[in-house]
Amino acid sequence: MKLKKAFATAVALLALQGAQAQADIAGRLMGQSYFDITDMLNFAQTDYTSGTSRSAAMGGAFTSLGADLSSMSINPAGLGMYQSSDLGVTLSILNNRTAIQGIGAPVNQKDISPTTMKFNNIGFAFGVWEGSGRLTNINLGISYNTVANYNSTASYEVVGQPTSIADIFRNQLYQMKDAGITQQMMNSSSDPFNNPDIYLSEWGSVLAYQTELVFGEEDGSFTLDRSLSDFAKTNSYLTTRTRGGAGDFELSVGGNVSNILYFGASLGVRSVHYTENNYYEEAYSDNTAQYPIEFMMYDQNVRVNGSGFNGKFGLTVRPVGGLRIGVAVHTPTYLSLSKHYSAAMRACFVEEAGYNDVTKESPTNSYSYNYTTPARLLAGASYTFGQWAVFSADYECVWYNGMRLKSVPQDIANSYKQQIKQHYKAGHNFRLGLEIKPTSWMALRGGFGTQGDFLRKVNGKDGAIAMFDNYDNPVVYKTLSGSAGIGFRFNSVYLDLAYVYNKLSYTPYMMFYYQNGNDEPLSQVGTTVDGEDILLSYKQSVERHGFMLTLGVRF
Repeated sequence: MKLKKAFATAVALLALQGAQAQADIAGRLMGQSYFDITDMLNFAQTDYTSGTSRSAAMGGAFTSLGADLSSMSINPAGLGMYQSSDLGVTLSILNNRTAIQGIGAPVNQKDISPTTMKFNNIGFAFGVWEGSGRLTNINLGISYNTVANYNSTASYEVVGQPTSIADIFRNQLYQMKDAGITQQMMNSSSDPFNNPDIYLSEWGSVLAYQTELVFGEEDGSFTLDRSLSDFAKTNSYLTTRTRGGAGDFELSVGGNVSNILYFGASLGVRSVHYTENNYYEEAYSDNTAQYPIEFMMYDQNVRVNGSGFNGKFGLTVRPVGGLRIGVAVHTPTYLSLSKHYSAAMRACFVEEAGYNDVTKESPTNSYSYNYTTPARLLAGASYTFGQWAVFSADYECVWYNGMRLKSVPQDIANSYKQQIKQHYKAGHNFRLGLEIKPTSWMALRGGFGTQGDFLRKVNGKDGAIAMFDNYDNPVVYKTLSGSAGIGFRFNSVYLDLAYVYNKLSYTPYMMFYYQNGNDEPLSQVGTTVDGEDILLSYKQSVERHGFMLTLGVRF
C-alpha cells in the first residue's frame, strides 16, 4: 500500500504536465516524499574525475589509455595493457561550496563549505596467463571506484514575503476535503499516516493541521486568520544538506593481442547511499492576528540506499606508432533502491494563557523501486609522443531518454516513460587530458571536461527552465571540470597527486507553489514588472575542490 501511495502521488503529478490542472501544488518543500524522473536522473549521473589521481588529473579521458586502476570503470580494455601487477589506493579530500541565486529577488546566503574525506579508488590488477603467440597476456582486476558524490550544504533566507507555506497547506487541506478527507481522519488518534486515502505528498498538510498551523473550524473549513493577519510578512529560512555517494565494485578481465588489439570486460555491482535533510523555518513581522504565531519549523528527512549491477565492455586498437583508439559500452545499471521519508513540524503561538508550542512528527514511510539508468557509449583517441608526452580526447554519449521504471504496473511504467522521453534526450560529454614527462620519474598532468545538453526544450523553453516549470527537485544539467596533477615513480612504488575543480549547475526550483485553475498562483514573490508580480525561484550551483592522493606499487 505504501508503494502504491508513493507512485500514485508521482503519477498524479506527472499527469499534470502539459495539461490544465485544476489544482497544482509543487515546490522543493512539497515534493520530497515521492519518486519522480528527477530522482532517476540524480542517481544515474557519473563523475569520471573521482577515480585514481592520474586519471582524474587527466580529466577522466582514459577511454583509449590503460594500465591504470580506473580503467576497469571506464574502458576495461585498458586492463590488457598491464605488463605487471598493480596494487593501489586513492584517498580524496573534497570541499563543497553551494551558491544560491534568487531569480526575481535577492537572497541572504550563509557561507557553508563542508569538507569530507573518503576512498575514491582501491584496486588490484594481476596477470593470470602469459603466452608467446598472438594472445600475449590475460589480466584480471578487482576494484572499487567512486562514480558519484552527493555532498552539499546550502543555507539561505528570504525576508518580507507576503506568502507563508501555511497558505499552501490550507489550500491543500481544502483539496483533500473535496476528496473526502475529513478533519477526524487527520487527528493523531486516527493514525492518518497509514490512511491509504492520504498520499505522501499530503503529509505536510496533515502536520500543519495537527500543529494548528492551519486551524480547522467546526464547519469543516480551514483558516489562518487566528494566527496570521492579512498584512503579516514572512521571513523564510531554508537549510538543505545532502550526503552520500555511489560506487562500483568491479571484477574485470582484459587481454592483449600482439600489442595491437586490447579487449576487456567488467561486471560491476553498484552501491548507492544518499541522505537529504530540508530544515525550513518561518518567522513573522507586522502580524496583528488574534493569537499570533511566533515561528514555525518544518523538517523533512529523506534516505535512499540500494544496489544494482551493470556491465562494461571495451576494445582499444593501436594501428600505428603512438596512436590508440578506444571504444567502450556501458550497459544500463539495473538499480533497486529503497526510499525512506519522514517529517516533523513545530508551531509556536502567543495565546491568552501564554505560549502554545506544538510539535508533531510523522512515522517513517519506506518503499522500494527499480529502474534502469542510461546506456553509455564512449569513444576516445590518444597519441603518445615517445617517452615524454601523451594527449587524449574522449567523447561520451549518454541516453538519458532510455531510463525505464521497472517492476510496476504497465500504466505507471508508461507514464514515466512518456515523461522521460518528453524532457530528456541523449547527452554529449567531452573530456581532454595531457601528460608530460620532463624526466623518467616525474609526470605533469592536466585535464578538462564538460557534460550536459540532455534537457529537451518544452513549449519552446530551454530545458533548464522547463524543468523548473514542471518538477520540484533540482537536477544537475551542466558540469564543467578542470584538473591538474603530478606523479612520481620510485622504482616499483608510485605516488600521484591531483587537484580537481568541478562546477555543477542545477535547474531552478521554487520553495512552494499552489495554483487553482486560472487563479493567481500562491508562491513567494520576487520583483514586480509592469504591475505583475514575478514569482520567486532559486537556482543553485556547487563548486567542488578535490585533492587526491594515490599510493601504489607495481610488481
